[in-house]
Amino acid sequence: MSIYIRRLRSAIKPLLIAVTALVSTSAMATLITYEVRHTNSGVNNTDYLASWNAQTSAITTIEIDSLTNIRAPGSHHHSHLRVEFNASALDNILFQIAPDAGFGGALYMNNTLVQQRATDLWWGYNWTRTGETLLSHGAALFDGTNVLDVYWAEACCNGGQSGRFSIDGGDTWMALSVDNLRAATVPEPGMLILFGTGLFGLVLARRSRLQA
Repeated sequence: MSIYIRRLRSAIKPLLIAVTALVSTSAMATLITYEVRHTNSGVNNTDYLASWNAQTSAITTIEIDSLTNIRAPGSHHHSHLRVEFNASALDNILFQIAPDAGFGGALYMNNTLVQQRATDLWWGYNWTRTGETLLSHGAALFDGTNVLDVYWAEACCNGGQSGRFSIDGGDTWMALSVDNLRAATVPEPGMLILFGTGLFGLVLARRSRLQA
């Protein structure tokens, strides 16, 4: 093997490591969990996070692939949805959550309250009923991992609960799923090529200076 090929391989190796790390970081940051607990301490419809924490019942936690027609077990319960995602490749992302929340609920982005509705929320499987859903419109995002938290309370009767998101201001929507979030938030191939080309150029420039 010639010395030039060995040098080329040495130059490309850090490039491949960097690109792989970039993609892996975006993908691994995506997680959707759903928690539910029995309501045994009433409902505080002025602070749903505090209301969730005030319950003393056991918490059932499940990791879900998609928030599509999820039904809470039993009746008289509090629910908590948590979505962890990477927004490095996005200027903005809009979430719409449709709970079955007879006592209302609240949506937080990165621990900041974005929207709260203290009314009976039931979307009836119709996304145009925005007054019956919770929206993350105007939420501030970080360049990196972000966390969406939604809390709500229900007496009965366990209707199908869903979520969706948009990356173009609401013109088009995708189901809220791990796969869809990863596909939307991992940098596009073109961005990776530009990143890789720039990094490769820096590596070659550094080697040229060392050899000069």
